[in-house]
Amino acid sequence: MSLQPFAAFAEYRAFELRIFNEEKGTERLVRSTFDDLQYPTYHPLDPGERIQIVQSWRCWGNTSKFAPLCLKPEERADNEDALEPGAQPRTSSSGEPAT
Repeated sequence: MSLQPFAAFAEYRAFELRIFNEEKGTERLVRSTFDDLQYPTYHPLDPGERIQIVQSWRCWGNTSKFAPLCLKPEERADNEDALEPGAQPRTSSSGEPAT
């Protein structure tokens, strides 16, 4: 019996969240792996602030050791020309890993 190498692919969902306070007229955009329900558990909101999901997308890889989140699909498309030769984008808008 021989051991066969295999490739493991990890994926996660990234969220762009809008945190706003209508009374104060303030707003900020945050990118996170937490959704609108999880985010306030780890990053409490100020009184009167509300949160909503603006956009979400799938990323390939992992976020261990505080690795940065992958780019949104439209940002990736804008930056594909800037990739180093042989480099692969870190997101996919389809169900398959980016190649």
